[in-house]
Amino acid sequence: MKKFKLFVMSVLVISLAACGNGGKINPTSKKVNGPLGKFFEVVERDYKINDNELSVEFKRIAEGGPTNASWSTHPTFLVELQDEDGNAISTENTDVVFTKEQLESIFSLGVDETASITFKFKKTEGTTRFKVSSKWDADSDLPSSNDSDINGAHDMHGAVENYPITMHLEIDGNSVKGSYYYDKQGANAKLKLVGTNEDGLLDINETDSNGTPTGHFKGKFSNKTFMGMFITNQGKKMPFELSEDGVSGDGTAFNSLNDNEAKTSIEVILPSALRGKVEVAYCSDVTEGKYGYPEVEIGFKLLQTVNTSSLASSYGQLWIVGVGLDEQGRNVKELLPNYEEWRSGDSDGKEFKEFLESNPGETINLTFSGGKEGDVSEGIKKVAKFKLKLTN
Repeated sequence: MKKFKLFVMSVLVISLAACGNGGKINPTSKKVNGPLGKFFEVVERDYKINDNELSVEFKRIAEGGPTNASWSTHPTFLVELQDEDGNAISTENTDVVFTKEQLESIFSLGVDETASITFKFKKTEGTTRFKVSSKWDADSDLPSSNDSDINGAHDMHGAVENYPITMHLEIDGNSVKGSYYYDKQGANAKLKLVGTNEDGLLDINETDSNGTPTGHFKGKFSNKTFMGMFITNQGKKMPFELSEDGVSGDGTAFNSLNDNEAKTSIEVILPSALRGKVEVAYCSDVTEGKYGYPEVEIGFKLLQTVNTSSLASSYGQLWIVGVGLDEQGRNVKELLPNYEEWRSGDSDGKEFKEFLESNPGETINLTFSGGKEGDVSEGIKKVAKFKLKLTN
């Protein structure tokens, strides 16, 4: 009878451990991806999810960073729960809830001190690990400069959002001038920069080859790093980080497309109606996406406003779709879905249309998915080109 009771109790304990998400999970890395990775890291230990909540312990590794949890600059930590294959189970965009006071406790830490933030999720089943990243619109709440003199020429690599760029700046007292270009476009497509310097706070206007203002960079130059926000004429904010050694705040190398190891092998072919009006500023390699579908992310920049009246349907809909091609320009059939096109997820056909009708300098990122399940690894290797077309 005692053995039977022990057996029942053992089964009950195992069942309880399997339910309620009480199992141990680990961070994918102690590094915090993104701009706050310069100042904080995740304490590596066994973590547990209890009642759909995960308490993550952070350690300050360097002075600087946000001075408070001001929502105007949006400093925040983000957590993605993952299964054993690295697929996302829950993300910070919809599920995480924590308080401003918890953030303040992190930002007030001294070096080597630790504090925790509790993240609450709607879905946690199947979690085996979690990934921590960060955001910070370092527009006005910026780290102080340790440079006594930043005058002189600076050649930097980095990225505006997901778009790798190369920038040359010449700082002379209160004046700044220079140029930059998107690595994908090459040095022949330089944009001019002119601006001001106030104790390392740089405000730099950007103009295209015709002298038309297209936006400006606003950020802090400190310790051979220039970071802050790029703001388009329409007010859209895109974080950037540039460094003279080409290394980002989380310690990883920037994807400068001048580096052969970082070059994408994909050639993007634009529809004839968009050539000269839209440029491809960024293109990822084809990868196997979250649901096993092949996908590619492409970033577009508008050079000239497009009249879509002859392109859109009578309902005002306009989609951009594509197809993966091999080196000979043939469809990669292993990745071709039944509807014979890779779609961008713009379900109502208005997102890309609105982008085309906006002002020059506007940008948009779209992820095209092939919608093909199963083993797509061999097909992915064959993709050398990605041909786009417009449909209504």
